[in-house]
Amino acid sequence: MSDRPQDNRMSGARAGAQFYKCAFQVNPHDYAQKYRGRPPEFDEAGYARALIDNAEALDINVLAVTDHNSVNGVDAIRAVARERNIVVFPGFELTAKEGIHVVCLYEPKTSTTQLGRFLGQLGVLDTTGSSDPCAASFSEVLAQVADQGGVTIAAHVTQDNGLLKVLQGQARINAWRDENLLAIQIPGAVDELPNEEKKIVRNRNAHYARKHAPEEALALAVVNAKDVAEPDDLANCSATCFVKMSEVGVEGLRQAFLDPGSRIRLNSDRLPKNTPSSSRWLGKADFSPMRRSTSTPTSTYSLEAVAPASPRSSRVCATPSTLNLSVKAQVGHAGILKHVLRNGTKISLLVRRHRPKPREYRIERTIPNPPIVRDCDTGEVLDVRPSDVFPDVEVYGQHEISELAKSSIFPPQRRLN
Repeated sequence: MSDRPQDNRMSGARAGAQFYKCAFQVNPHDYAQKYRGRPPEFDEAGYARALIDNAEALDINVLAVTDHNSVNGVDAIRAVARERNIVVFPGFELTAKEGIHVVCLYEPKTSTTQLGRFLGQLGVLDTTGSSDPCAASFSEVLAQVADQGGVTIAAHVTQDNGLLKVLQGQARINAWRDENLLAIQIPGAVDELPNEEKKIVRNRNAHYARKHAPEEALALAVVNAKDVAEPDDLANCSATCFVKMSEVGVEGLRQAFLDPGSRIRLNSDRLPKNTPSSSRWLGKADFSPMRRSTSTPTSTYSLEAVAPASPRSSRVCATPSTLNLSVKAQVGHAGILKHVLRNGTKISLLVRRHRPKPREYRIERTIPNPPIVRDCDTGEVLDVRPSDVFPDVEVYGQHEISELAKSSIFPPQRRLN
């Protein structure tokens, strides 16, 4: 049986997140002539049909149309894609003031008129298409696009006009460690990169190390998204990757970029089968006399889901707002609940207490319902709250820990029980 994700056409609701095959750097019909000197094989309408035909044949579910400094090709492709249940992220590719290329993606329903305004805000006044630098620096592009409601990918970072080629020294380090940089594009597998670049991407170069890397051996999310200049380019394995989302949109992408280990697969990776996320195990917590508490969580998302479920007396129930965390953290928390842990998802937590006598409980929550507590032996629903089972326990997700590390609301001597 194939390990590739099943075909995921956009029709109908789905329970939980699914892998979608995505091509994030698709160009319009005149791109090959304008930038590669090759006469177009099709007119605009013919190109759009051929492109979508190939996408459908290759089981590509998501396209992003990202021409240089232009959105003129978006609507023709989007119109045909809509007929085939293929989602299009509209956007553009920018050249930042330093010469770094950045792919900028926006919500599928964003109009080309609005996209033109976004280009103007970034200092692109001629939107007919060119690779001229915009008025904004790399850091400013990342921040501005996020403020506009979009998401960015640093394009071909190890190749010409890419971040790791254009910049050197401290400027390159600062750009790489920018907190708004969530994803980069490379041509193939991480292990195929030159050794210097591989160490940076693997977060093993101390000078470039990102403090809040999403994975132990990955500095940030990595995708394949080679320029598609002709319909046949979609077949190149460097042009696509797989992204797991509950709903195809900017927030779904953002959440995937924050959790690439489980939500992004390159064509060079072993790809999991698509199964609806109808039930998740958070893990277990052991409250023994010798160790105040130990836990083995398997998912930050499950922690986020359990967090608002219980009364405030235990930290397990606190939400980001009760901790005075940043707006960014609160938005991320809300996004996880909405786009990752959708209605119908079930989370379970096994709790073992040793006093006054050994007993195991199973705390369950089916989103959006409140949690219940069961006796593990009988399965009986008990008339107790989660905070009655583990009082005075504090549980933090990785993004909350990141925020708290920067905050002064807790004194240094504060312990996590």
